[in-house]
Amino acid sequence: MIIKVDPVQVGEKIDQALKILKKGGIAAFPTDTVYGLGINAEDQRAVSKLYKIKKRPKEKPLILFLSKKEQIFPFVKIFPIQAQRLINRYWPGPLTLLFKANIPSSSPLVSKEGKIGIRIPSHPIPREIVQRSDFSLGTTSANISGKPEIINPKRLSPELIRGVNVLLDGGDALLGKVSTVVDVTSFPPQTIREGWISREEIMKVERGEGKILFVCTGNTCRSPMAEAFFKKSWPQKPKEKIKVKSAGTNAIANSKPSEFATKVMREKGIDISSHRATPLTPEIVKEYDLILTMEERHRQRVINLFPFIREKVWLLSEFISGKKEDILDPAGSYLSTYRELALRIEKEINKLMERLGGESE
Repeated sequence: MIIKVDPVQVGEKIDQALKILKKGGIAAFPTDTVYGLGINAEDQRAVSKLYKIKKRPKEKPLILFLSKKEQIFPFVKIFPIQAQRLINRYWPGPLTLLFKANIPSSSPLVSKEGKIGIRIPSHPIPREIVQRSDFSLGTTSANISGKPEIINPKRLSPELIRGVNVLLDGGDALLGKVSTVVDVTSFPPQTIREGWISREEIMKVERGEGKILFVCTGNTCRSPMAEAFFKKSWPQKPKEKIKVKSAGTNAIANSKPSEFATKVMREKGIDISSHRATPLTPEIVKEYDLILTMEERHRQRVINLFPFIREKVWLLSEFISGKKEDILDPAGSYLSTYRELALRIEKEINKLMERLGGESE
């Protein structure tokens, strides 16, 4: 079956393809790089059929396509700051990142080394498929293994076409060159395959220390606590240094930290009395690679103010566990509430250490 699809107006044209994929079929479609093949990676029949028609070695895993960065959980175990820097620059786009997998090794998405390749393509057709599906879209290039990649659907191998259940003909692929594959499970990250993005460009993004910004409302309690706990706990290895700062969506410049916040942090052996509040500015959000907010409303506020940095902004709890759980403002509460808050933030920062690939104390 061939379905003509206008990439500018995908609409309901892919409904049939979604039904076929859900039933274990194989779909061919354009991406921003080359034409690809996609299946429901949770359907073993589809997996076996795809490997057979493509003559793909069993040890080569499929690539997981996503439509937005928040979908990356629960697929990855560790999310290094260097990965976020690359995402900020190249997602959506022709970059595949290899993470330490957080799903069973038996999945066709996971390599024998326990890694999973993930990409967010910029082409609207595969992104619409992912957005509207309730399964993991495993993908590979639409060619017989070892043969050249395909840019135009009319050049798809007849042998391959016979095994495909539906072809979404969206015209030529946009870039005509495969994605660059970077392994972020090591430091520094390693370029495994040089594609549209050159090895030199990847190296430019990788250079320098990572930078994390914690954000709350007034920058006098929650985000300074998070900043202080992180500075105390992060293992500052020579090549893995991370710069940390905090700011507030409604901060009054140079305000002192709250009395109770200062007191409970002193009880933890940390002095934040010299901290002074910093309002968010375009310069600050541009500088930092990863922006972690205490509440969902803070995340939305930051994105609304600075939509150009959307990819680097996360709710702290979501970045750590994939769950959206606010850390609420204790203003006006008792000292005991601040103690509970400090304990919670300390636990969250310890989890953050693990997510970034460091080890908490």
